[in-house]
Amino acid sequence: MDKTTTWLVRGIASALSLIPVGQLLMIATGSTLTSTAVIITVPNKANADSTVSFHQLGIEKAEAGDYDGAISDFTKAIEINPRNAKAYYGRAFSKAKLKDHYGAISDYTRSIEISPSEGAYYNRGNIKGRYLADYHGAISDFTKAIEINPRNDMAHNNRANSKEAIGNLKGACFDWKKAMALEGSTIDMHKRNYERKCK
Repeated sequence: MDKTTTWLVRGIASALSLIPVGQLLMIATGSTLTSTAVIITVPNKANADSTVSFHQLGIEKAEAGDYDGAISDFTKAIEINPRNAKAYYGRAFSKAKLKDHYGAISDYTRSIEISPSEGAYYNRGNIKGRYLADYHGAISDFTKAIEINPRNDMAHNNRANSKEAIGNLKGACFDWKKAMALEGSTIDMHKRNYERKCK
């Protein structure tokens, strides 16, 4: 390449580096416009497909018990789309399975910040109450899960357990009674708790 061509190529490369991915670039020659438009706009479609693919791979690995592999794939989905609440949720679930309770809480929290869900509040509450003895935090999370789905009998039950742990037996009995009334698949457990501690 001669000196003029080298400077021209460097100038075009510098200009291209300043253009955000996904922006359409207008250049005078038709061949450059066509190839540049393809190079710059395709990554957005590829990124959308990739985040879905990595998220799905993460789910499949978590279901197979490969939690480290799942975390890796959910992390890749998050790197592509940092607002992917489901990827944070999946990564939190996988971290919880590996007993990384603080990491799981962090990811459930990020999932909630992006898109609050009953499951994220419920699972975060379980970790707080069951593993970290943060009963007040657990009660708060179970309450949020119940606000989203008042028919979640396990959220009522687990909130009752946390209330009992802080000495609020009256509140615990109220929640166990409510859980019994919802007649979920675990009604016998709720009934045993209520009858053993509240009568």
